[in-house]
Amino acid sequence: MGGGRACPARAPRRSAVTNHHRQGPKPSRFGALSAFTAPGRSGEIGQSLKTCRLCGRDKPASDFLAGKAKRPSSACAQCRGARAAQHRRRYFASLSPDERHTRTQRKRAADYGVAHVPYSRTEVLARWSHSCCYCGGWATHLDHVIPLSRGGADVESNMVPACERCNLSKGAKSLAEWAATFGPEPPPF
Repeated sequence: MGGGRACPARAPRRSAVTNHHRQGPKPSRFGALSAFTAPGRSGEIGQSLKTCRLCGRDKPASDFLAGKAKRPSSACAQCRGARAAQHRRRYFASLSPDERHTRTQRKRAADYGVAHVPYSRTEVLARWSHSCCYCGGWATHLDHVIPLSRGGADVESNMVPACERCNLSKGAKSLAEWAATFGPEPPPF
């Protein structure tokens, strides 16, 4: 195989410089630019399309601008949103139950404009031996005695354990309003 002869099994190499005109559009580092345009895809005639690296679909190039600065991205807006949501779910699931509860309740208290003092959900349930304060059943929920929507604070002194049935039937009612829904008969539990 010496002597500078070309190997018959391989085609001779072509120089990238000499064949540049045959290669067509070059893909950018942000994703492959499609070689065709689709008239009327996003209301614009002749808008260029890019291929998303995550879903593999051709979409308008405007779907590949990310963030407030509208920087080019290699993933379409829909895939970036789905990936961000997946990250949030995994992160939230990795937290301890008490930390998840604290973050959720802190946000709810802020939404209602009431005070929030961190407390341990596990300790409240353990103190009451996981018994519902309304019916004595197995408590899996914590209930605000004075609902957040009525100005009740998100503090340990306003929290009692409740079973799912009692907590969901009470909802945002005060104890008096909730008791009135039972009528003259005692509650059905």
